[in-house]
Amino acid sequence: MFSVSSSDPDAGTSARYRLSGRRGDHIEIDWTSGAVTLKASADYETKDNYAITVSVSDGSLAASQAVTVGVTDVNDSPVVVATNFGSVSENSATGVVVYDGDASDQDAGDSITYSVGGTDASLVEIDSADGEVRLKSQATYESKSSYNVVVTATDMVGATRDQSVTDSLTVGNDAPGFTSGDRTSDSENGGAGTRGC
Repeated sequence: MFSVSSSDPDAGTSARYRLSGRRGDHIEIDWTSGAVTLKASADYETKDNYAITVSVSDGSLAASQAVTVGVTDVNDSPVVVATNFGSVSENSATGVVVYDGDASDQDAGDSITYSVGGTDASLVEIDSADGEVRLKSQATYESKSSYNVVVTATDMVGATRDQSVTDSLTVGNDAPGFTSGDRTSDSENGGAGTRGC
């Protein structure tokens, strides 16, 4: 982040630096060079500044300087928090929600829009405002047993986050169907066991 420098009118002395203040575990200083660095990534939404005190000593005397280190806010990508992958029942009606792409963004006041891509994107539609993915046509296991799509959350400045989604169809028991016609006939006085045709 920055380096601390000092001067001492006494010849032959060596400066030694240290930190104090509400720095937590985030900031450290090289005790010989005075270089101040972060020990972990800064997060504006968690902490927007660090108030520290830099001290320098020549072994007998010391001086201190209060320093406030500000954190500059940058745009954070949205985070997809929905994990409700699962199954959709066979013969589910058109428009049934198969996935809810719920996302969040740490940036205050940021809004998120949703879009869908991937292998089966043409078979589904997504609500750009709430991330709900719906089938465009009735689900049939015999024709397609799963849907693979990628839900993308995009914030106001264009930062994106993708979430791959696979929804499998739950196999239903299809009702049996007749293959013959709905009309038949039999001869008058047909004997027992005689089958109509």
